[in-house]
Amino acid sequence: MRPVERIQNVLDRLTRLLENRKVEWALWAGLFAALVIFTVWRPLYPNYDTYYALIWGDEIAHGHLPDYEVFNTPTPHPLFNLYTAVLSLTGGAAIQLLLILSLGMYVGLLIGVFRLVQLKIGTLVAAVSVIVLLSRTDLMAFAFRSMLDIPFLAMIVWAAVLELKRPRRGIAPLLLLTMAGLLRPEAWLMAGLYWLWLALGAVKPSLDLPGEQPSIGALAGYAALVAAAPAIWLGWDWIVTGDPMYSVSSTREVAGQLNRQKSLPQAVWLLPRMVGGSEQALFPIAGTLGLGLAIYALRARMLMLIGLAATGVLTYLLIAVAGLSVISRYLVIPSIVMCIGTAFALVGWVQLTGRSRRVGVWIAMITLLVALLRAPAMTDNARHLNTSTDQVSVKFSRIYKIFDNDEVRGQIERCLPVVAFTHESVPVIRYRLGLAKKDVPATTQLNAPPTSGSLLIQTSSLDPFQLTVVDRLLRKPWTGMPQPGFEFVGENRAWMVYTSCGGRGG
Repeated sequence: MRPVERIQNVLDRLTRLLENRKVEWALWAGLFAALVIFTVWRPLYPNYDTYYALIWGDEIAHGHLPDYEVFNTPTPHPLFNLYTAVLSLTGGAAIQLLLILSLGMYVGLLIGVFRLVQLKIGTLVAAVSVIVLLSRTDLMAFAFRSMLDIPFLAMIVWAAVLELKRPRRGIAPLLLLTMAGLLRPEAWLMAGLYWLWLALGAVKPSLDLPGEQPSIGALAGYAALVAAAPAIWLGWDWIVTGDPMYSVSSTREVAGQLNRQKSLPQAVWLLPRMVGGSEQALFPIAGTLGLGLAIYALRARMLMLIGLAATGVLTYLLIAVAGLSVISRYLVIPSIVMCIGTAFALVGWVQLTGRSRRVGVWIAMITLLVALLRAPAMTDNARHLNTSTDQVSVKFSRIYKIFDNDEVRGQIERCLPVVAFTHESVPVIRYRLGLAKKDVPATTQLNAPPTSGSLLIQTSSLDPFQLTVVDRLLRKPWTGMPQPGFEFVGENRAWMVYTSCGGRGG
């Protein structure tokens, strides 16, 4: 028996094992349990945007409009704010519950990708696609930091799965796309294109499209659903801020501060590197080869994946034209498709015949060679994820612990405002102590050294708290230094607190 045949026999047995639903669900349950155990062993905390979402959600839960007018405000997302408003009702458990739910949605995203690929390509490629995605340390980091990207992606993928299971089913995929459109505007375009797909049969009845043709009344209802997400978002911004375009203008302003704005040619130039996510060589190379082979061999069965990738690239380019942040997060959907292409490059040949199979074997060998060459870089990515989660755990747990000292906390609450080390630490302090925005300025937004209040200073034992280009550009000479008239109150291995309850300044 030739080596290729022996490999195929092993892969065939593995495929039959994975098609056993009990085995499959045991693997999903094991993965979720492993992720939860990791976060119990190493407590993790939300990122900057999510902390503000928690603050805004808490304001909503208490019957107030959220206050978006904060220093270096992140983009507000209506559905995520409502989600955190519900979680805020659990009190101190909100952060832990948010993390557990984020991990659950991350596993749900992986299950969705598995089902999506299984429906059109097969179980083996679906399983390898999940393994490839698990190597995406950036996606796992999104889940660990409770970022809204994970529920957004899960909704998009499951909308595609539902459509594949019953073509042109209408309401269920559109509901998911509408909810996704209240998390990120990219879903607006997807919902619009899906409506055009639903309406196509009425315009071109001769096409004999799969599934039932929706009635004119149903199409009108679907159109209202497509318009719901942008209408709600614009209306919510208008109610909260008086400006229906607030999210766009504030996001554009922050993008300029962070130097994330790119011209259209620059965005096109960056696309191949950004689409790889945390692995910028293997996935673009192997993914392109695998997708090319899959499109050639499977043709119509690849239409959904092609449509997802093309829509994702189009929205990324539109973001660049609009002057918003050109970052890899906005290419995650095409990047997931590239991961599926990488999986097909590795094992797609198993289900092919003739010339396509021979080409597939060569592509698999090329992919393995590239993977071998990139192994050190991928190992570094895993180490970086481990290091970054450790730093998050240490920094945030110690900032929480310094406030758990009754003497320190009492003195801080008597000596407001709390001057935060960087703007990234502002929402953490605000959320932990339940303070208003006026009570927690960042050193970078003051025009003079503070003369009263509390100084929260990070020690030299750790790198500056999530320091970004904004803080490096705006840092003042007194940042991170105790000021005259301030008295030492307490410290731990990461933070020092100084207070002065005299006259206000700054």
